[in-house]
Amino acid sequence: MRKFAELRSRDGYLAEYRREGEGFVMIENHCPICAAATACHDICKVELQTFQEIFKEWGTIERLDHVLEGARHCAYRIIPAVSVQQ
Repeated sequence: MRKFAELRSRDGYLAEYRREGEGFVMIENHCPICAAATACHDICKVELQTFQEIFKEWGTIERLDHVLEGARHCAYRIIPAVSVQQ
């Protein structure tokens, strides 16, 4: 999870993560594509689908907060199929 947050931060999302229960929450504190996503909501839909594809062998991912729905940031819950280390 640390590496994924680092990769997202390199892309400008100022991502951080924390352990929550058996899984993690990743928070993106900045959205470098917000203007484009506002014009085309499918960008965010495809982003979530991409995350789900990336994590499908590891567990599940769901969006908790979404900037385009008025949240301060985008946040995702990642729930592993089995208990994992950070």
